Amino acid sequence: MNDCSHTKIQQRGGFALTVSCLFVIAALTVAFFWPVIAGQRVFWGDIVLQDYPWRHFAATQIRQGDIPLWNPYNYSGMPFLADVQSAVLYPLNLALTFFVDEGALSFAALQNQIIFHYFLAGAFMFALLRHFRLGRFSCLIGSVSFMFCGFLVAHLGHVGMSNVAVWIPLVFLFFHKSLTERHWLSAVWAGFFYGICIMGGHSQPALYMLATMSLYVLWSVLASIMEQRPNRLSHSFSQIGLFALMMLVTLGVAAAQIAPMAELALHSIRAEEGFDFATSYSLPPRQLITLLIPKFFGMTVPGERDYWGEDNFTEMCVYVGILPIVLAAIALLYRKDRMTRFFGLLALFSLLMALGKHTPLYRLLYALPTPLRLVRVPARFGYVLGFSTAILAGFGAETFLSELNESARISLRRILVATVVLMLMGSLLLAALYGSWIANSQAEDSWKYATAADQTLLFLLILFSCWMVLFMRTWKNMSPLASGISLLVVLVVDLLAFGAEYNLAKGTPEQVQYERNAAVDYLKAEIGTGRFEQTVGIPYNTATRHGIFDVEGWNPFSLNEYDVFRKGVKSPQKRGQPEDVERLRYVLGVNFVVGKHLQLARERRTVNAIEFDASTFESVGPAGEPSLLLDNLPVVLTDRIGLVSDLGYAVETPQGTLVGELEVETFSAKRWRFPIRAGIESSEWACDYRDNLPYMKHLPARVAWEHVRGDIPAKTFIAEFDLPELEYIRSLHIVPQDSKAVINVHSFSLIDSQSGQSVPIGAGGIRFDQTLNDITILRTRSALPRALLVHEVEWAQSFEDSIEKVREQAYDLREKVILEGSSDQQEDVPLGAGVGELVQVSVYRPNEVVIRVEAHAAGVLVLNDVLYPGWRAYLDGKRVRLFRANGIMRAVAVPPGRHWIRMAYRPRLVKQAGRASLLTLLIVALLAFLPIFGWFQRTFLRCRPADSVSQVHSDSRCRRGIAVRFTTPPAIQY
Repeated sequence: MNDCSHTKIQQRGGFALTVSCLFVIAALTVAFFWPVIAGQRVFWGDIVLQDYPWRHFAATQIRQGDIPLWNPYNYSGMPFLADVQSAVLYPLNLALTFFVDEGALSFAALQNQIIFHYFLAGAFMFALLRHFRLGRFSCLIGSVSFMFCGFLVAHLGHVGMSNVAVWIPLVFLFFHKSLTERHWLSAVWAGFFYGICIMGGHSQPALYMLATMSLYVLWSVLASIMEQRPNRLSHSFSQIGLFALMMLVTLGVAAAQIAPMAELALHSIRAEEGFDFATSYSLPPRQLITLLIPKFFGMTVPGERDYWGEDNFTEMCVYVGILPIVLAAIALLYRKDRMTRFFGLLALFSLLMALGKHTPLYRLLYALPTPLRLVRVPARFGYVLGFSTAILAGFGAETFLSELNESARISLRRILVATVVLMLMGSLLLAALYGSWIANSQAEDSWKYATAADQTLLFLLILFSCWMVLFMRTWKNMSPLASGISLLVVLVVDLLAFGAEYNLAKGTPEQVQYERNAAVDYLKAEIGTGRFEQTVGIPYNTATRHGIFDVEGWNPFSLNEYDVFRKGVKSPQKRGQPEDVERLRYVLGVNFVVGKHLQLARERRTVNAIEFDASTFESVGPAGEPSLLLDNLPVVLTDRIGLVSDLGYAVETPQGTLVGELEVETFSAKRWRFPIRAGIESSEWACDYRDNLPYMKHLPARVAWEHVRGDIPAKTFIAEFDLPELEYIRSLHIVPQDSKAVINVHSFSLIDSQSGQSVPIGAGGIRFDQTLNDITILRTRSALPRALLVHEVEWAQSFEDSIEKVREQAYDLREKVILEGSSDQQEDVPLGAGVGELVQVSVYRPNEVVIRVEAHAAGVLVLNDVLYPGWRAYLDGKRVRLFRANGIMRAVAVPPGRHWIRMAYRPRLVKQAGRASLLTLLIVALLAFLPIFGWFQRTFLRCRPADSVSQVHSDSRCRRGIAVRFTTPPAIQY
């Protein structure tokens, strides 16, 4: 066999080995997520609450031919594409459009897409480590370490974050290639892929990726200077130039996302935050033990209380695996090359940054004009730690599996000794934990010691397995193949034991994916263009999933003005007064209040000879939240007040805890205060529920009536408060006092104990309407319509002034609109008096609203949707001024007559940035064609060295002595 054929066989074998490794990565991904793939479990958390309804909305809108620029269904409307977490432009999200069936996105398709990203994480890391010229087994070790590291597993529920995070190996591959080979086309590809991942759904991993590449450029430039290269200056400038080229391409590719995202950032509730916010969820030093024992403080599992560390498990998880740490130590001890040192320092830097406020380094960098001011949760630097440790693990595995020289054996023996020391320390810790568990076995929190002890034992078993593989390789000369298989087995067991059950809920996709039910169908039929307000118990983004309108939502980037407006309108006008929730519901056009597990009777009930109105309901609290004030009460003599209520979120509230106060004011200006205490005047509504019994810390109060909420036994409780004498009651005011408990007020009753008469008083401005599929629907008394025509205007000079005027009960917003503007704008709003006019919403789509108006006199058309830059108004096809009305809504001046008013969301910034992105993608596509054209040139134009100088001519296709020779095939012999 000649050399050429031998090379080809080697290449074929190498390709087969690579495919085999990718198959192993795919098989491990399937094994890790098999319960989800098989339909036995489902993903939960933000995937259900946020990501699925958003992906559904985007996919269905694109399927209909519309770009989802605006979401009108939550928060009374807000930008959608501009929100980076919506990830509308991310290519793998665009692919979900093909999985829309019968107007709904398949939840299984979303789950499979999430799982596919973990395969991409492994495949991209494999490619990066192969670029570093590591053996395939070493690449496989590094790939598995990265794809199942603590950050990616714990943040599985943060889909946008994991979508972005998996791209860093591929981006770094092309970036490193561009710097080492001075290849500008590789920098272009790095920028292209970096731009793609920026659109993935979360900015924080992308910023950490930028920090990693910036540090590498700095490291490379400093290394060139310190090595005293003769061309170090030009080399440094070329590296900086390639980095700038990559960033230019990145900005061009992602411009359509970055530009509107930056605009939204200025208007969101995250726009004005400080150091305390930026360092929230810093990794506490005591939780550094989770680097070795990840579930030492427990682990968040759906439906269980098993985490007792600081903050929450998801954000505090920085686990990278025990074996990867061991292999990283081998690499740092044995390999002295520049890349190993860089990733070692990067791992140390990321660990220090994860400590956040607990180290001066973060405060120092925060003081500089860096992106750290824009994000929070320093513990998420565990992402960079996982990435760098996985690469070091690949380097260490390469050393471990290669022919061991004396230096390598010394390094391995040092690791063996360190492992033994760790096992001894772990054994002492295990003994202490088991001793504490036995000593406190009767204590309420004994399970904490048991959890820590069990996880320490698991750590010792995995560490012992690592020690055995090291020992067999170092002392018994185990073969590289057997050693590599052993490493892979230990690594898979380690990481599967850590994260296989995380973020998995029992059930099927149909049980968690906002399936339509009778309650949703009822709302869709009854609500029209009105809005509803949801209470705890149903998914926050149900509105986006089903195309109905909600004033609430689940989004950390909701508009700051909307948040300020809501707080301002319901805040008390005078000190000491309660918050006015009814006014806010009226202004926002809330027609229904919807909640789960709220069983309200339709009729009045008599308890202890006292009559109560059982058809009303109002939630009050916790402390700091809206209180409940009832005035305009019936004028009856009263010396006793009855209250029927129950508590929510109060399972662990101790007996006798003050959860609220009832303030009573009479017409004679007398005031009394009565306590509402857990276990005395009221109790947890699910006090008998089997899952709550082990944790109940207070007793049931006097039971008013029993019923069932869903499948849970529920109780309401009665309390009676005696007044010193007969009085006429002016108002009843319940003020919450507990930081967690919510008081569910069902009914009051004004009692004359001498005559025995009682007058029931409803709890609030809502009335029972329906209970469908354990979802209670309550109807409000009044609310503004979505669109209305008014003929009186009150001008406000500022946003704050608008809120003040909207809050005042004296303003009937059906008759008068509050416009924000200066005196010169007032001339643009001619007014008249009109009666019997027509206002009809003819077309309502996310990006467009068309309203038909028949005005008998000039007036102002108010659309109760949030105003945001980019909305435009047209009157009979002609663009007109769009006013800010009633604080945050939209309004247009309308002359008398029949008109069509069209409001369209056409943000110029998105349009211009979209053009920049398309132009950049076109340029990248043309540049990508250059290598293909070169291959075509070499293959089909048959350029080869000329036989002599005279054969070289000026044909532009031939360079450097290459001549074009077109040959004819030999004649066929018959």
